Amino acid sequence: MSQVETLFRNALSYVKSGSGSVQPSQSQQLSMYALFKQAENGQNETSRPSAFDFVGRAKWDAWKKLGNMSREEAMQKYIEVLDSIEPDWRKTCGESAPVSAPLHQPKPALEARGDHRPAGGASVPLITLERYSEERLAVVRM
Repeated sequence: MSQVETLFRNALSYVKSGSGSVQPSQSQQLSMYALFKQAENGQNETSRPSAFDFVGRAKWDAWKKLGNMSREEAMQKYIEVLDSIEPDWRKTCGESAPVSAPLHQPKPALEARGDHRPAGGASVPLITLERYSEERLAVVRM
């Protein structure tokens, strides 16, 4: 295992553990997801998700944009993104840290939350739909 791959595995362990005080932005999370997929699977050759799968489609697009980037370069860039978010992560993660499973899944694109009571109306579920904008990789609440 190369030094970059070992460091990448340690970075995955760190991210999966939920350690650290800084929360990455959604665009950073999307970038990390795409770099992870490229490092683990290589070039994206899967079919594009349905237009109704907003999160899946945003993740697929981010991964597809990496093109034929090498796996080692994707590992290195993943480490660089984590370094920019959490500069001290390496101090908490020794070289012998266990290899982790894939990154945690982001929150669902469609989420129903409790009861919402409009003025003078009956109780109805409140549904939040999030859509990722391709240009900015940001969430638009509808």
